[in-house]
Amino acid sequence: MSHRPALATDATTTRRTHAAGASRRTGLMMLLTGIVGWLASFQLTVDDRRLHRSVLVRDAALPGAGIVPVPWGVLEVVRDTHWLLLAAWYGVITLLVLTRFWPYWSSPL
Repeated sequence: MSHRPALATDATTTRRTHAAGASRRTGLMMLLTGIVGWLASFQLTVDDRRLHRSVLVRDAALPGAGIVPVPWGVLEVVRDTHWLLLAAWYGVITLLVLTRFWPYWSSPL
């Protein structure tokens, strides 16, 4: 059995190892900006729905007539799948965060 010498507990000889990656402040900043971005996108979605509702009520006799006139079928597809763009955006952000911070989160302190 080999025994290592005991390390002194004073601050001059104690070394602290730093994990690879960004600091916690960077992670917190990314979290806060992500929350602000999510709230902004939610507000834009609510405003967009209100705008479309008012346009559809005003132009109910002309299907597809609105800000950008499109055929009715295209309008239905866009209305049914508009969330895909937001889901893809969140997926990209999640992958970037995980690939950048995974070594930092998984390393022992």
